[in-house]
Amino acid sequence: MTESKLLYHQQRRDKKGKTFIKFRVPKPQLPFEHMEVDIKYIWVHGIRRMAYLLSVIDIKTRAILGWMLQHSIRKNDVVSLVRAIAACYCLPLKVNVRSDNGAQRPAAAV
Repeated sequence: MTESKLLYHQQRRDKKGKTFIKFRVPKPQLPFEHMEVDIKYIWVHGIRRMAYLLSVIDIKTRAILGWMLQHSIRKNDVVSLVRAIAACYCLPLKVNVRSDNGAQRPAAAV
């Protein structure tokens, strides 16, 4: 495929002179200080439709605290998942929740 030039050629960008963010990655001292929320798209072959997987992960322990798989995820679903996690775990008074600010973020913002 390479010889026939059938592969998509991606242009490589020069990484020299690039400044990376060093202080944005949280370094929690204790579990449940920082949590991340993310939504992934999953193709369900049997029904030929997309589903959304909402997961909440603790950054310190890298454990999945809760997840939800549905055909649509709304703001109320995110709130109910976070409340369910709070009911199962003894969370501190202040918890930082972070997302990757993907395309679905405005719908899942709390």
